[in-house]
Amino acid sequence: MRCRPPFQPDRGNPNISQWSLPDSKGLTARLGQCRINDLALSPDAAYFAAACNEGVWWYDAASMSPIALWTGDTLDSRFVAVSPSGRHVATANFRTIRILDIESGNLNAVLQDATETRWIDAITFSPDGKRLAAIMNNRGGDSGNLHIWDAETGEKIPLLKENITGHWHKPLTFSPDGRLMACSSDSYDRENHCYYQCVTVWNTETGTVAAHLKGAEARNLCFSPCGQYLAAGDRGSVHVWDINSRKLVQSHSDYGERFMHVSYTPEGVLRAAGQPSWNERRSLCVWDVEQGQVVFADEPSAAHTPGYADFLNGTTLAYMTVFEWRIWNNGEEEPRVGQHTHFSCPESLRFLQDGKTLASVLTHDGVLLWDVQSTHSPPRLIRPKDEGYFSLDTAPDGKLILASFSESDRAVRVRTIDSGAKPIEHKGLITEEVDEESLTMAAGIFCHTNMDGDVCLWDVQTGASIRIWEGLYYKPSLSPDGNYMAYRIDGAWNVWDRKSGECKLDSEKKRIVSYNFACSPDGRWMAGYEHSEKAIVLWDIERREARLRIAWPEGWDLSGTDCFYAFSPCGLYLGGSSENVFGTEESAVQIWSVDTGERLAVYAYPGADCLAFSPDGSMLAAASFGGTIRLYDIAHLGDPAP
Repeated sequence: MRCRPPFQPDRGNPNISQWSLPDSKGLTARLGQCRINDLALSPDAAYFAAACNEGVWWYDAASMSPIALWTGDTLDSRFVAVSPSGRHVATANFRTIRILDIESGNLNAVLQDATETRWIDAITFSPDGKRLAAIMNNRGGDSGNLHIWDAETGEKIPLLKENITGHWHKPLTFSPDGRLMACSSDSYDRENHCYYQCVTVWNTETGTVAAHLKGAEARNLCFSPCGQYLAAGDRGSVHVWDINSRKLVQSHSDYGERFMHVSYTPEGVLRAAGQPSWNERRSLCVWDVEQGQVVFADEPSAAHTPGYADFLNGTTLAYMTVFEWRIWNNGEEEPRVGQHTHFSCPESLRFLQDGKTLASVLTHDGVLLWDVQSTHSPPRLIRPKDEGYFSLDTAPDGKLILASFSESDRAVRVRTIDSGAKPIEHKGLITEEVDEESLTMAAGIFCHTNMDGDVCLWDVQTGASIRIWEGLYYKPSLSPDGNYMAYRIDGAWNVWDRKSGECKLDSEKKRIVSYNFACSPDGRWMAGYEHSEKAIVLWDIERREARLRIAWPEGWDLSGTDCFYAFSPCGLYLGGSSENVFGTEESAVQIWSVDTGERLAVYAYPGADCLAFSPDGSMLAAASFGGTIRLYDIAHLGDPAP
């Protein structure tokens, strides 16, 4: 592990969004600090740690500026915890826990207890900081395990003397005196042959169960200062149990659909912070639970990011919205605000026709626009109010067209960005039964499926219905020229001529099993994974035959289902990437000649899952599910030999 600040923070401009990796050949710019997986405040609330897919960020809470990024062996950090002394940070991916010294950045201990069939689900320090606890579950099995280590030596401490069948998972917490430990679990009732939600409380001195609270569901747990009560926050509800009697003593369920975080003040007052879900336009609120009074409210000027928050002693709340950190302290009317570029998963990339702007659909946040000629400038975010599930297309005049789905009235709206024109509203079959995750646009045609699997095609400019294809189709996709429509059946793709309805590629015969594929700009070629050949295949759609087979790249996911492709605008190059195999970092973005199949370039970027070439073919953009976008200079490739 190493402590490597990728830049010196500019206190005058905290929105530092771009930095280069020295070991990434061809990388010219990067956007994004990675998607956040977990968040933890230091005990004095002066700092906070944010776990992400490339390490752990360490922030100064006063300025909201990043101080360091710890990378190396912490790659793909899923969980993070700060010790009560404030000296150490523990971070974990699915397999390994590492403890590092905050001041020096040096690695103190490596706790490797997970295997390929076991994964880590939560970590936490004991109140005295001397122990570190973790939940581990067996992949495909019914039993979970609690493990405790000496945080200084890394030695394992024998604990549990009782076995409870089921899956244990986050949250995990100690009582203030460290004598009790509680976690959420899905336990199995052998008599009735079913799973049930519960919270299990362990006595860490005896290794036995102190309480098994059946029917309890919890996204967040907190003991009272006296250790007698255990509060649980769930979606829209807060419950409190008396551990001694094992009885539910309080129940509150009037918080809407908010994600509830519970925390006791040092005086024993229970407070609950409620974060709205992705598409809710509700305020984030902090309540005094017993009094039912709102202590603090933050109106939603931007979408809140549910689940990623830390509530310390009922008095300090750190949370995030789109491109903003926010920290509230007890007694303050407004939170402190700082900027960040931790965004959600990019689902697609598209260069605008002038080649100056790169657009990306972010899963929940909206559409991000990045000036690739001024990469240090903050990106711009477009997010129509109360709308989500976005799709992009480019109009003949070069303007960006955005389709989005509204939860409130179950309608899809299509608008031209920055035109000022009123959006066109698509209704009809969309109104009640739209599958909002199926939105797609190409060549002036808007496409979606309803919940019955029927494919509906619309004219983007007029909103007029073009055609309805009846049948059980899943997430259809249109070729760039709009002439072909592909849909997936059991992970394989069928391709149809949109106008004639003729089947051009039968997946049962050709076995194109990729969950993702790409069509060339002229609609002639289709690239996908052929399972029987274990190769990337370029299909001639009209002739219904393979044009070229490219050997399956070493280090790529052998199932071929999570691979991603893109053709260059000239149609001469094929770019491809694969999610890295579990526990490895071998996958990379690669470019091949469509004419010969020769591999022309390789770029180190494991886990890239969408690609786009610039209009002039000089740049390749790649985005990762982990929340980063990178630009590569490919001008040196030139034109492939004829």
